[in-house]
Amino acid sequence: MKLKAIILISIALIFTSSAPQDDVYALPVDPIADLYSYMAQPISENGEDKLAMFSYNENAMLIYDLETQEIERKIKYDHQGPKTLNNMKYNGGLSYVNSDSIIYYDSQLGITYLSDDNANVYKRLIIDGGNVGFSSMGVDKSIAYRKGHLYIQAWPVTIGANEMKDRENYPNHFGKISLKDGSIKKLLFDFPPEYKGKDYPQMLKSANIIYNPKIDKFIINFPLSHSIYVTDFKGNTKTYLAQSKLVSHNEELSTNKGKVGASRLDDYTTWLSDQYEKLIFDPKSGYYFRIARKGINERAYNARDFATEKEVIVLDENFNQVKTLKHHGGSLLYYFFKEDKIFWNKDMRIHNVEAGNEDVIYFDQVKFK
Repeated sequence: MKLKAIILISIALIFTSSAPQDDVYALPVDPIADLYSYMAQPISENGEDKLAMFSYNENAMLIYDLETQEIERKIKYDHQGPKTLNNMKYNGGLSYVNSDSIIYYDSQLGITYLSDDNANVYKRLIIDGGNVGFSSMGVDKSIAYRKGHLYIQAWPVTIGANEMKDRENYPNHFGKISLKDGSIKKLLFDFPPEYKGKDYPQMLKSANIIYNPKIDKFIINFPLSHSIYVTDFKGNTKTYLAQSKLVSHNEELSTNKGKVGASRLDDYTTWLSDQYEKLIFDPKSGYYFRIARKGINERAYNARDFATEKEVIVLDENFNQVKTLKHHGGSLLYYFFKEDKIFWNKDMRIHNVEAGNEDVIYFDQVKFK
């Protein structure tokens, strides 16, 4: 009987090991590079899919080959001199158009840099909006590129000589910024109805903007609107419902003024609110992915535990909601696509911080078709 049992177990192990399984997908972290980067973008070079990820520590763009799962090359920038690139941490925005046009935006100083993949910073533009500045309020800066122009959300200046006096009544705008000379055209695109008469922090007003060249339209995601907005900024705008049951409660600043100090009020109100935190786009399939999350509670906020319930709403190329994907609830920093799968980083608090792992970023693989 013992021999028979051993034979049966051996056969089971053979079949188990030969059964098809999802491979573990991981990308290495360079020893000098940051584990967390808010400047990352899936790109295509010569028909090959890559991931561009900026390392603040190295002041370099890392290009990952997604087939070999290795760092293919580094684009290292100077800290000083005429071709310098600085101040990207917390303030940097990225639009990797192609190897000749890598665009960086410094939201703090209002400077746009144009570079090639040899780290040649060949243009530096000062963006002067007078009493408005440009950028989203979070560390994940959302900028869109179309035909020699950047499209970035505009905000009233709140301090200094250019302070906007009547900023409470200033409607939402986007800036169309020329990469030829830095000139600006302000494009009115007011907040959705959900924002009217509400006292929300700027983070909950910060829009996520994407450009789809196939339809020559911009797609805009507001954190508190159940719809997304498709526009050409010429008066032609369509609204598409992309709603999650997770987003049902939000907080206003006035609700929390007695609970936390002024320095934490915006951050606290943002984290306790349900919201649509990001919209991403797969140019090959034409599909869109809207990330919805529940707000956290006060105890979790004080413990700096920002993981919460999340899901990803999948929209097809015609903006029909076709699927909802579960998400682990941690931060979604790095993502890319392979055929009918979306890859996103696993919960880095668990797989990196708590595990003491600074060498590898692990990815979930989820079918969206």
